[in-house]
Amino acid sequence: MDTDSVKTGSKFRNLPIISAYAQSRGWYFIIGWCHRITGVALVSVVWIRILSMKPLLEVGAYDAKKESFLISFLLWLLAMPFIFHAFNGGRLILYENFGKRNDQSMMRWVAALSVVYLGILALLMAVGDQRVSLFFYWLIVLVVALLLGYGVAAKVWKTGHSIFWKMQRISGTFLLVMVPAYILFLYLNLPSDITGGTTIPSMATNFVCVVYLLLLVAALYHGAYGLWSVVSDYISSQVILACSIALITLVTLALAWFGIRLTLTLW
Repeated sequence: MDTDSVKTGSKFRNLPIISAYAQSRGWYFIIGWCHRITGVALVSVVWIRILSMKPLLEVGAYDAKKESFLISFLLWLLAMPFIFHAFNGGRLILYENFGKRNDQSMMRWVAALSVVYLGILALLMAVGDQRVSLFFYWLIVLVVALLLGYGVAAKVWKTGHSIFWKMQRISGTFLLVMVPAYILFLYLNLPSDITGGTTIPSMATNFVCVVYLLLLVAALYHGAYGLWSVVSDYISSQVILACSIALITLVTLALAWFGIRLTLTLW
């Protein structure tokens, strides 16, 4: 156990359960558990959102000005586990594949980026009058996500890990950009010619449909693999494990079919 972990653990000596693990296992053990817990929680959120995806895909469905302060605050709080999981996932990818082993410095970056992002999100939610081009916003975001995904793919593809593990890291890198961008997009206003009810130009419509499909598939796969990993670590019975993995796979495939079909219908 390193000195930094001991120092950090001492700060939490008065917290039940957490203090014991902080002192015996180290702070980064707790961070790892937080990553898993938020991951499992976010899978359930993604599944629920897919089942209620119609209002999610409707242009102008979210208007921060029309929400009460309490609702806006709760939505802002809901963004926290998404952002922590995304940025900490980026830290883990850098740790595993790029030799960035200075955990203390990396955690400071995770905390700093999370605070900056949540501050920007709060500002967008409070002001609510920013204009953004539907096509160019997602074009920039997608290009950045694909470039980062390609960089990680080039690094992990020749390793001895399974194809499923590799796709987990690649999808995680893709989602590291796409998920924060998607949450921000919910509180950005489209140009008046679009929100006014006119038809979105065909190219923009088709392109955004592709973006949403990529986001949907990546989120479902990433979540499913995360659940597979969790149940594999804690279920010793091979029969129960096989049934659990089969159930996760079936639910994921069913949601993918539903989400893809609804996305194509709405767009």
